[in-house]
Amino acid sequence: MPIPITKQSPGIIGKVKREHQIDRALEKLILKLKAQDILYLRNPYPFPGISKILRQPRACKIVIEYQAIEPSEYRLKGKYWYLLIDFLFGNAIRKYTDAIVGVTDEITRYEVSRSGDHEKPHVTIGNGFDVASVPIRQLPAYNGDLHLLCVANVNRWHGLDRLFQGLAAYNETPKVILHIAGDGAELPHLQKLAGDIGITDRVVFHGFTTGKALDALFDQCHIAVGSLGIHRIGLKEASILKAREYCARGIPFIYGIPDPDFPADFPYILHLPTDESPINIEQILTFAQEVCADPDHLQKMRHYAEEHLDWSVKVEKLKNFLETLVEEGQDVIIPESNTAPLTVKGLKAPGGTILSSVDQSGTVLGSSKKRKTSMQNTKFIRSQGDNELAQEIFLAKDRLHEKLLALDIGFLGIKEYNQRYLGNKLKNIDSQLDLYGYLLRLCLSNSSLPIQQAVFVDYGGGSGILSLLAKELGIGNVIYVDIYDGSCNDVKTLSNILGLPLDHIICGDVEDLISFVQDNSITVNSIASYDVLEHIYDVEGHFKKLAFLQKDYFRIVYASGANAKNPRIARNLQKQQMRAEHKNRETVWGHKERDSLRAYYDMRKDIIASHALELDSNEIDRIARVTRGLMAADIIACVDEYLHQGYISYSNSHPTNTCDPYTGNWCEHLMETQWLEDILKESGYSVEIMNGYYHCSQSPSLPKRFICFILNNLIYLLGKHRLFIAPYFIVFAEHKAASLASG
Repeated sequence: MPIPITKQSPGIIGKVKREHQIDRALEKLILKLKAQDILYLRNPYPFPGISKILRQPRACKIVIEYQAIEPSEYRLKGKYWYLLIDFLFGNAIRKYTDAIVGVTDEITRYEVSRSGDHEKPHVTIGNGFDVASVPIRQLPAYNGDLHLLCVANVNRWHGLDRLFQGLAAYNETPKVILHIAGDGAELPHLQKLAGDIGITDRVVFHGFTTGKALDALFDQCHIAVGSLGIHRIGLKEASILKAREYCARGIPFIYGIPDPDFPADFPYILHLPTDESPINIEQILTFAQEVCADPDHLQKMRHYAEEHLDWSVKVEKLKNFLETLVEEGQDVIIPESNTAPLTVKGLKAPGGTILSSVDQSGTVLGSSKKRKTSMQNTKFIRSQGDNELAQEIFLAKDRLHEKLLALDIGFLGIKEYNQRYLGNKLKNIDSQLDLYGYLLRLCLSNSSLPIQQAVFVDYGGGSGILSLLAKELGIGNVIYVDIYDGSCNDVKTLSNILGLPLDHIICGDVEDLISFVQDNSITVNSIASYDVLEHIYDVEGHFKKLAFLQKDYFRIVYASGANAKNPRIARNLQKQQMRAEHKNRETVWGHKERDSLRAYYDMRKDIIASHALELDSNEIDRIARVTRGLMAADIIACVDEYLHQGYISYSNSHPTNTCDPYTGNWCEHLMETQWLEDILKESGYSVEIMNGYYHCSQSPSLPKRFICFILNNLIYLLGKHRLFIAPYFIVFAEHKAASLASG
């Protein structure tokens, strides 16, 4: 399918605009593709857009072909801007593609290693050439001068300066003349070098040449010149198109690099040292005498090209690989060799052939084992089932997005608090839906249970958007839970208006949820929340109570923006906690009635003074400071302990963590993730503390999207230190019995 691209201005700005235009067209195309479709990309530039596209859920598979080890090439060309963006986005591009095709073993190994998944489906298929597009040359007489031909868009990796130095060192007969047909960035340097070393009489620069003029040069020359400087871009193997054309035309050639499509003993290639030494002209003369002594070498080379190098051969191998990729849904190995076919044990290839063994020379580097996954990679599981789930979530987000933006919040009849709260969500609805879609995917991915049969709990549901997205997705039983009756009533109104009535709305806390599901014999499969965990008064008690929900399959996905490991977030939240602790707040439009406006410290002093009239003001102040982070009942218990024992055993080790003493609502509780992990493990869960990402892929602001891409890739590169810049963290926990139900 052609992608229309308008003409852009030259330079990096024009390139960025062009890539953005391509990315938009690719996004639209991917939405139309189905599970059996494959999108094949060749050497995409590592711009943020392609990274975003690969991260997005999709039904189709995306395969990328690589022709080079890009960083080495960028360095040689001085393209340091590309080197930077490849560093930022290159690994992610390789990670999220479904399969990799390389033109040499070396390139394939490199690209797969950058993906971080050595079992990612991959195959090596050398470059192909349309053999019928060029004529076989006429054999020139060889009884005098030796004519060499190099056809290229000349760059440093062609290594012609090495040949120039060899010509300069050779002053004997027969005369050796080099013809260069082509232009390129290196040409001015070579023209100057030829003059400087005195070989202008033995080098002919023909410029860009094509058609019959090029055919005539092939008919005139005895030996062709392949790349002699590929080692300069860090490669030890190459798959050069001109080498294939030389073979198709029937002209023997010299080569400075191994090529996987030609066996080491191929008689019509002279392999020269892969270094910076001058080319030995005497060696070329000996080679020319040997190959030209065989008058049939033209037909033999042409036949080899037809059998091994033609596009029809390459496309058939690629077709087999792609078909197996779709049909098997697992890592595959496809044969690619010029001597004996490579096979892999136990994999059924298209056409019903059972492949049974692996050659040690393995051109194709892969594994027939199914891809391993772990909870650390839960978001990025690439199984077919999860791809389909991701696509369904993506489409559900789109549908809900349209419905929500059509709302007139002021006429819904909901409370002012929810008008403000929901209104703020809608201002950034794309990011909100991305976030909630991510949480749902974590709840549902790799489960053997169809989503139509799943029971999902939105705990502390607030605006209800997570519940609405779950219902739009088609989850069979969606339970909304919130302690605020105003939100419960308003979400019921909202869900009915949107045509997405929720199955159950529970106005209460976790105890009420447990009672409800037990009374109604409901088995909960997953529970999720965002920005709720940091407000739960007794976190340890909460997780222990969730044990009453555990059956055969149970997952907890709690995300929190109170990321104590992110210094910027922690600093801002500590300031917020200090204000809540010491400053009274004014009533504003959209205030939630159950939330206190007074300073928490003053509220604790009132509780203490009213309970123990015998305490003086200094004692009240001291106890109020010590009991920061406690509810009224626990504060009173501390007062009683003080009156009877003369001391208080409770202490709050954090310098600013505090909560509303009447509701127990923590003001953005900053918690150690290791503590959370330990609590859940003690209750029999397998636990992973995951990092969140910046969700701004749909932002209309290009700079904002670019910054988000940089931050998200930095998160990826930081490894175990990802929470340092992550916007939120996720507690992902499965009960041990649940693991048995996971795919």
